Amino acid sequence: MPHFDKDAGSRSTFQYIKLLVEAGCNVKFLGDNFYRHEPYTTVLEQMGVEVLVGETMNRSWKQWLKETAATIDVIYLHRPHIASNYIDVINTLKPKPRTLYFGHDLHHLRLEREFALTGDKKVKADAARWHQKEYALFDKVDVVYYPSSVEVDAVKAERPDLAVRVLPLNVFQEPSSGNSSFDTRTGIVFVGGFNHPPNADGLRWFCHEVLPLIMRELPDLVLHIVGSNMPDDILELADEHVIVHGFISDDELVTLYSGVRVSVVPLRFGAGVKGKVLEALHAGVPVVTTSVGAEGIPESETLLTIADEAETMASALTALYTNVDRLEALAHAGQRMIANEFSTGAVLAHIREDFLIKP
Repeated sequence: MPHFDKDAGSRSTFQYIKLLVEAGCNVKFLGDNFYRHEPYTTVLEQMGVEVLVGETMNRSWKQWLKETAATIDVIYLHRPHIASNYIDVINTLKPKPRTLYFGHDLHHLRLEREFALTGDKKVKADAARWHQKEYALFDKVDVVYYPSSVEVDAVKAERPDLAVRVLPLNVFQEPSSGNSSFDTRTGIVFVGGFNHPPNADGLRWFCHEVLPLIMRELPDLVLHIVGSNMPDDILELADEHVIVHGFISDDELVTLYSGVRVSVVPLRFGAGVKGKVLEALHAGVPVVTTSVGAEGIPESETLLTIADEAETMASALTALYTNVDRLEALAHAGQRMIANEFSTGAVLAHIREDFLIKP
């Protein structure tokens, strides 16, 4: 079940379910553990989605697919370790529905980058295992999606015969409104789910290597840390300059975004488009990030402040934080880009043919 308020992948999945319902599709959702997580299941049902949950469905999903195949046009699969559990059964259906796969990020590429950073041989072995799993899956579906052109190009370079396309990670409604006067804002924010290893690694690096350099120039600066499943060492970062919020609601996050000057996304490894970057831009908050964090973001060189070393990031963030005119210009430019690339209309035009959606 997509816990859409707790991690970027779930939020993306939920946004696409909502988009498909609004486009007139009859959507049924099957979650891998068949558990009725609340309030998330009820939210989907209230949207008009039939949610396939419960022990009976867990035992009989193969038969359900066989009996229902003639009425299914498209099956939209997510994540390699989940999709692999279903694709062989799906490919035996008669008639066989069109199969679309969204990987969220290219797992083996993310792990290869982590190995390059850490030298951990276990990570290298995991990368090889995920490479095999991902490419085996690619051969079994009709279309492969990734949110970043970097990932699409990597797959095409290895397998030019595959149908691989870019799929926007998020679908946004109108840009967030709020306090747009940056001269009354204070502080910076980090947002990320801590079940995702790059988030914890990046935040530790930022707090230990970058933040002390910034504090020399901005001694009153406050960093807000937001995210689910926070480990103890992140909780222990709290002090007079670091406020550890943990998990907060979407409404609380909107309020926090409206009061800070900058969102920091200090990722040192990873793959794919980062939902936390898009969400900050949608909220009208300028972003300071790394090359990894900027990957796949349209107009990243002009919309984002990008730095990969501690000293250059500290210097760039300090200069941006104290330049109100620059902050306001970046906020407006980011929201324009989101409206152009990630609005409902823009994404629908992008997926209409593959999802068989009528104009």
